This record gives sequence, C-alpha cells and structure tokens, in this order.
Amino acid sequence: MNNTIPLADWLVKFGSAEMVIAYSPNSRFFSDLEKVRTGEISWYQVLSKQDFKFGRTDPELDPKGYYMIITAELANLHYNDSGIKQRIMGDDRNPKQIFPEEILKTILEQGQLDAVAAYKHEAVARGLPYITLPPQINLADPTFDDFYKRGSYTLENAGQTVFGEPIYFSFTIPTTVRNLEGAIPFGGFILSTNSKNILRDQGLNPIKPVLEGDMTGVPSIIKSIIIQEKSINATLIK
Repeated sequence: MNNTIPLADWLVKFGSAEMVIAYSPNSRFFSDLEKVRTGEISWYQVLSKQDFKFGRTDPELDPKGYYMIITAELANLHYNDSGIKQRIMGDDRNPKQIFPEEILKTILEQGQLDAVAAYKHEAVARGLPYITLPPQINLADPTFDDFYKRGSYTLENAGQTVFGEPIYFSFTIPTTVRNLEGAIPFGGFILSTNSKNILRDQGLNPIKPVLEGDMTGVPSIIKSIIIQEKSINATLIK
C-alpha cells in the first residue's frame, strides 16, 4: 500500500513561454534577419539559406529541443508547405545543429551561429534580437491548443510521444510548505495586475489563470482572484 502524501493537490497556470528565433548581431545574415523582424521577408526563407548556421538543443534531453521540432511541424501546416521543417532543420537530431543548452546562447553571442531556437524570455534576458513567430506555431497562445496538438515528437529513449501544447508556467503551494502565511499572498501577487506587467516586461505572456486539481485545497484568496477574473472576462465577452 502506498501511503505517500502528494506534494501538491492543485496548481494554477498563470503564464506561457513563447518560441522565438534569437539571432546574432554578428551574423553575416544579419540584414536578412532584420528584414524578417520587420516583416519584409519570411523567417523560414532566411533559415533555409545555404550555409545558414542554426542552433537548437537535443530534443531527447531538453523540452525546448522538441518544442522547436513541433513548431517547425506546425509551420508546415500553417504555411501549407510540407518542406519547411526539412529545409530549416534537416533531421530531428541533426548533429550540425544540436548544442548543449548550457552553451547554446553563448555560442550565438560569440558569432559561431547565426540564430538559435529560444524562448522569448531568454532572448529578452540576454538582450538578443529575436524574430517573433505566428501565434499558430509559437506554442504560447491557449486559443490554438487544438492546432498545437497536430505537431508531435516521439522521444527515442522513452518511447513516449509528446504532442504540441502551450508552454505553461504554473505555481502551487506544496503540502510541505513551511511559511504558508508568506506563500498565500505571494500566490495572490503572481495573479495580480502588477505581476502581469512584470511578466510582459520579462518576455513571458500572462494568460487567464487556469486552476487544475482539488479546488478544496486552494487558499480562498487565490481562489477568489481566479473567480473574479473569470467574471470580468465573462462580462467583457458580453
């Protein structure tokens, strides 16, 4: 019999990360990448250029690695061009593109790569220029959840297929918490307007909070904020 007490009974999704293409100011394709950023040419045209050096992480070791593969698969569908993924990436584990997460952005900054797959908040934190992708493929917008599921990656080592979904940020208060009096108001702050502004400034996307799990264990302050936001959204829709 397993008497292990779960560490948490609930969680709140409060934000999402966004897949972008971060690029080097030292890239010989910099002028083309700037044209992409301003909407003059398409991002996949430039990434498909001969000798363009694109970096990403190993999908077997890092979620961002398989998120980029899923993003590229969705690009095939979104742009109605089945060859985009192959042209910009080659094989899923193309050894010419795979680098350890710990050094990927450093290699980019040193000019050894032209661009890398990144989260928007990473690019913002490092002060890197970046290209935004359509919400249909950037894995940041919950309204495209069903479309995201059309992209997938099968982990070779685990034999598990990962389907596309929004890249959520969540919080909870574990059952082992030692400072409940501090944890509850901090959870409320995460859902506040000020927190949403901070998230945006740091490159994350605030979303309408989604509560999952056992509602009975959610502190009343946090629960009331979520209910109030739902009421506000329902009023705005009317």
